[in-house]
Amino acid sequence: MQQTTLENLKQSQNLKLLSQLSKTTQKKLKEPLNSQNYYDNTADWRYMSPTLFKRFMTCEFSALHALENPTENNAEALVVGNYVHSYFESVKAHATFVKDHEQIINGRGGKPKAAFVKAQKMIDRLDNWHAFKAAYKGKKEAIVTGNIFGVDWKGKIDCLNVEAGIFFDIKTTRSIHDHIWNEETRTKENFVVRYNYTLQMAAYKTMLEQMYGQEFTPVIVAVSKEDHPDIQMISFDGYDFEQDLQLIKDNQEHIMNVIYGKAEPFKCGHCDYCKDTKQPTDVISVLDL
Repeated sequence: MQQTTLENLKQSQNLKLLSQLSKTTQKKLKEPLNSQNYYDNTADWRYMSPTLFKRFMTCEFSALHALENPTENNAEALVVGNYVHSYFESVKAHATFVKDHEQIINGRGGKPKAAFVKAQKMIDRLDNWHAFKAAYKGKKEAIVTGNIFGVDWKGKIDCLNVEAGIFFDIKTTRSIHDHIWNEETRTKENFVVRYNYTLQMAAYKTMLEQMYGQEFTPVIVAVSKEDHPDIQMISFDGYDFEQDLQLIKDNQEHIMNVIYGKAEPFKCGHCDYCKDTKQPTDVISVLDL
């Protein structure tokens, strides 16, 4: 009886939360997505996105908590990536970004921290890459929306050239050519596959083709975080995006059920939030560590 009561209470709380969110969504998202509301928590409840989907695939427990309790993510690696991205968006966008993140970017004495000195090297390397500058033409930070397997999605593309049917996404990475160990598959993978950027490109490609009724080709512009930044444009020639769309199809219904309180989120057990909330009651053998 107690179990049923707790479940009913939780369901009631979820329905109340959904009602509040629905009203908030209607209030804030009367207009289409734009640069002002794209990153709003309300928009994240309204639309699935590659970032949100990958978070749920990594740890549903942590992803749901972040969705219900939004905070600004100022992790240095993320700020470094956005620092580089903003430069190639526009002079104004970069100046605004630097001003808004001044305390994170600069250390004592007002000088940039080591990570951002390195980020400036990455910018300079890209800025002096003739092939990149010639190809990187089109609308910057283009917002796209679409419907993937019955769920509304959103995306923000670094550079979109509709006329040429091509879009670019800048990725900063530790190394372009090193392979990274995947504990789940027990194999080493290149950074594009390891961080599931293929799924992001598949979602963007699908939404763009829905919006414009033509095929689009994704290109990743990679720049490494090494002392001497490496650069490379990466195509997806011969890659089958159907496997990424199938991954979305196989998991999206469950993720939506988790979001709307119809299913319990799984805990990965090793992310920061799982460790912070861990309450072990068992004792394990040293041989099992």
